[in-house]
Amino acid sequence: MSKTTCAYCHNSKDDDWILCNNCQKTSVRWLREIPKLHAALDADDWLKMPERVEAERPARSATRGAPANLHVLVLLDKRTDVRAVFRSWVEEIHDRLGSNTKPPADVRALCDRLVELMPWAASNHPAVGDLVYEIKQQHKALERVVTGGRVPPKPVPCPVVIPDTGDCKGTLTLHDDGSVSCRVCGSVWQFDDWQRLGALLAT
Repeated sequence: MSKTTCAYCHNSKDDDWILCNNCQKTSVRWLREIPKLHAALDADDWLKMPERVEAERPARSATRGAPANLHVLVLLDKRTDVRAVFRSWVEEIHDRLGSNTKPPADVRALCDRLVELMPWAASNHPAVGDLVYEIKQQHKALERVVTGGRVPPKPVPCPVVIPDTGDCKGTLTLHDDGSVSCRVCGSVWQFDDWQRLGALLAT
């Protein structure tokens, strides 16, 4: 016997669905907006800068910090951003459907694919409530930065590829002098190199 309430909002729903109609429509709206937010963030160098309380950014000094916002880089790094999150969902749903089709690589195509899959998921996927939660979190994180809000930075994965073992498993540490380092592989980026590192992580 199916549950009588929506898997996400717990309001009433039709018996043939796991999600209510409102949660389905809202999820689709978020999926339509996410590519625009992601593109806006990627295109705006100002948003990638550290948050400042001054009206203008100060001249270079040893204590002003790295010229990139770690939290924003997490939202743009393909290993940690919306692409990584949505790709895993598309792969999982494709597997349930018996499809061998690989998930798209870019944000817009991934969101479009999830829009296509949403009706099936809303009526068949037992974890569709978790999917809606993930969509909301991605939308919320992007919207918060693009519209001006900030949250504390999350760990940023090291971009170094180690010849014998592949991608470094460490995370980056920001120091008071503006340098960035990885404790696992020992890589260090000085202040002048950090901006180039930010560009590397965002590609």
